[in-house]
Amino acid sequence: MFLAIDIGNTDSTIGYFRDRLLRDTIRIQSRTSTIDEIGTMIVGFLEKQHGLKTEILGVGISSVVPDLTKLYCSMVKKYLRAEPKILDHNLIVDFRVLYDDAAQLGTDRLANVIAARKLYGYPVLVIDLGTATKYEIIDNNGDYLGGLIAPGIWTGAQALFEKGARLFPVKLEEPEKLIGTNTIGALQSGIFHGFLGQLVYLKERIGRELGYPNLKVVGTGGYVELFKDYPGLFNDVDPGLTLKGIEIALNR
Repeated sequence: MFLAIDIGNTDSTIGYFRDRLLRDTIRIQSRTSTIDEIGTMIVGFLEKQHGLKTEILGVGISSVVPDLTKLYCSMVKKYLRAEPKILDHNLIVDFRVLYDDAAQLGTDRLANVIAARKLYGYPVLVIDLGTATKYEIIDNNGDYLGGLIAPGIWTGAQALFEKGARLFPVKLEEPEKLIGTNTIGALQSGIFHGFLGQLVYLKERIGRELGYPNLKVVGTGGYVELFKDYPGLFNDVDPGLTLKGIEIALNR
């Protein structure tokens, strides 16, 4: 049994693998938990929901929050009695990372690249819809070219709510009509369709720039469910892509 841990800015996601297949996940708020709270939740997840003892054969961690990396490592040692492996760009040996400074590349992005190459082939574009929206491009040789980072849909919406004196938070969903006839409808339409426009435009622009008119696109991340059914946007939707990349890289 292998446990993959993806520590993000908003949430941390833990994936349980058996026979190299992702069986289940649990999500924990990143910045509101102690070692004991996290350990208790994970042990409960494994034992109560799956009837498993905490006999972990391996644990892999990807983290974009350095101060939480140590906390999770301590939790793994205390509660799971395992020595965690940390995903790092230096582990990549089977393809080139063409980033100016690979050390600056977030390991969640790296995990997405690793998983997409292996599971979906290349060339491929990965779009990860989370706190930030990240676009990762893998060319027809399987090398990682780089990507784009934009505000996530909720991150951008929150900034709008905070800066607009007469605006207020609304539910993130596709409204019934494009043109809003009240403030709620106008906000929902602008947020949803504005973000969708970004996705559609950048998908087309990246494919055109690279000369890949039929570039395969894989969607992942916490907000991918909002857009997964939009015609022609994604070839595949894989919410567990980052966890799968951690497992592929570190379960050796």
